[in-house]
Amino acid sequence: MKKQRFLSTMAFIGLFLVGCSGGEEPKLSIMNDEQVQKDVQVHVAESDHIELENMTYVGEGEGFSVFAARDRDDNWCVLLDVEPPANSPNDWAVTSSCASSEDFAVRGVWVQSESVAGTYTAQLLPDNFTGEIDPDLERINDNLAAK
Repeated sequence: MKKQRFLSTMAFIGLFLVGCSGGEEPKLSIMNDEQVQKDVQVHVAESDHIELENMTYVGEGEGFSVFAARDRDDNWCVLLDVEPPANSPNDWAVTSSCASSEDFAVRGVWVQSESVAGTYTAQLLPDNFTGEIDPDLERINDNLAAK
């Protein structure tokens, strides 16, 4: 009888914990805030899976800008727009990467781009991110680490 009560109690606790662990959708409040918008270059806006009106400027570093968006499948996406060198204005580079809400909440979304100007990396972070940030990246703001 004690064994049956123990197993019943453990099953109840297990079901309770599973019910409580359904994580909340990660948020990126910058996408809802009024902000100074950086002009989105045409080559950034032309993407097969990300709508222009859904794109939000997140921040920048020396030689690059970073945008966030949600794709048609409601994944979280980061776009890295690398500015071309002054002597080669057509050598721009745009790279994007997307992740599910579950992955975004745990790791953020990473993207890396190589261009004639160098290699750039960005990690888009959800609000109140407590996960790991690569020590080689500089924290630009609450939602962006990059180099």
